[in-house]
Amino acid sequence: MQLKFHFSRMLGVALAWILASHAGAQVTPRGPTEPTKPAVMPATAQPKLPHQGTGYYTTGMQDGRWTLFDPEGKPYFCLGLNHVNQRFGVERINRDLASYHFNSYGWMASLPFIQKGSLSYVYPFDFLNISIGLYNRIKRGDTPGIFRYPDPYDPAFRSEVAKTVAETCGQLKEDRNLVAYMLGDVPVIVPARDNPELNWAEAIRRQPEGTPGKNEYLKWIRSEYKGREVEFTANYGIGLTDVRFSPGKSQVFPRPTEVYRDDVKFALHLIDDFYAFVGPLIRKADPNHLLFSHRLLHDQLNMELLRSAGRHVDAIAVQPPFNERLDGELYRRVHQTTGKPIFISDHHITTSARLKTREDAAKAYPPYLQAVYDSKIIIGYGFCSHLDSVGKASGLVKPGLCDPTGTIHPEFAEHVLPANRQLLDRFRRE
Repeated sequence: MQLKFHFSRMLGVALAWILASHAGAQVTPRGPTEPTKPAVMPATAQPKLPHQGTGYYTTGMQDGRWTLFDPEGKPYFCLGLNHVNQRFGVERINRDLASYHFNSYGWMASLPFIQKGSLSYVYPFDFLNISIGLYNRIKRGDTPGIFRYPDPYDPAFRSEVAKTVAETCGQLKEDRNLVAYMLGDVPVIVPARDNPELNWAEAIRRQPEGTPGKNEYLKWIRSEYKGREVEFTANYGIGLTDVRFSPGKSQVFPRPTEVYRDDVKFALHLIDDFYAFVGPLIRKADPNHLLFSHRLLHDQLNMELLRSAGRHVDAIAVQPPFNERLDGELYRRVHQTTGKPIFISDHHITTSARLKTREDAAKAYPPYLQAVYDSKIIIGYGFCSHLDSVGKASGLVKPGLCDPTGTIHPEFAEHVLPANRQLLDRFRRE
């Protein structure tokens, strides 16, 4: 009888421990003579994180939401202030950003400045150097030089890229404040329909015979039109067998619409090959950090381009329209196409016909940030910018957070700061 009673108590304790373990409680098995007590998690214990800290930033899912995880494995939303005025010094910038409830320098601060600081940041490469901003600055005369598309197959170009990657990653690969590398700034990849200066395929087509890029183009066009030689001649006005394109100048083709369609496809072929080259190169040089796509303009979000990027990066960086409306449907399509989260790299709300004053722009910020949070696929947001500026081309005021002395505008103090604090607080709680 005594043995039977003792066995029953042992069985009861074992069952209680098994059930509690399956319920997720932390339980220490007790001996058979010890009274059975409910298993309770200590008040100071923390729930197990779905991501163990790696010492660097990572991405993943938590409770149905895409998120960054910080080096310790805690959920993190990267809320950056871009274009910080570095003449104020890193100590003041750190204090100001803390008081504004931004937790990152964004992606525009210089490396010497960043490395004196303590906040997170995104580091931009710019291997291709074909941003629409650069093109416009050159056309206006603000920046000297010539806008030129590179030949991504040229061994000299690839050697320079490899050298830059080795030097930069060698310097940053152990930096715990680095969130991610970004591949570059708003490149014009999809050709402009009526501007040959913004057509990567046209730039390659104009190269001299025998260059790596020209050879790749001829190989591609022959493959594209294999079995359709008559169609090629109708589109281009030349034969496919001995196809040649005059170097150094644009040509007029019989069917420009069909040629433009081919140019788009070849440009996407170029960027796909470039991603396949540079992505593994960066991963090998720095296996610790994330890699974001180029900062892609909202109107350059070609789905084939996104699929190419998505195969090699951890998040898609997007430059949204400079207004108060978050295009949630567009971002959902981007996410569905790539399977990757979104990083809003640079956004500001300009004064306009709808938003006539700085206060109007400031009031539009909280609902925009709320929409960012509600999307569940956006892992970071960069606010542009620190100080007021005026667009050289548009003449529109781009309201910064502060006036030129660094004093925060009262309208932004009233609307932006509480919105930032609320987003970060909600993110931490969830």
